[in-house]
Amino acid sequence: MTRALPMKLPDDFVWVQSQATDDWVGARLELHGCPVIQVQPCRSGWLVKILLSDPVNPQSNVAVRSVAAGMRWSARWARDRVGRLRVLVDEPDSGCAPR
Repeated sequence: MTRALPMKLPDDFVWVQSQATDDWVGARLELHGCPVIQVQPCRSGWLVKILLSDPVNPQSNVAVRSVAAGMRWSARWARDRVGRLRVLVDEPDSGCAPR
């Protein structure tokens, strides 16, 4: 069985894997340092949690089998919303530090 890699995203999106010293576990997709999506443990599986909420088009959390599956789902989701996510990150009330 091959291990599929996450879809290629624009260079301003970065995957961050948690380290032993972090207060979170899993993987996080960031845009210009702003957390967008996090894949985190949930019971016996994993949960994709949308951290950057869009009031115009809200998205529910999604359960997945593994971190890799969560990263693939997240990459597809983010690729379909690249423009909107960039706008949300740039909004003053997004909670993200200015670039």
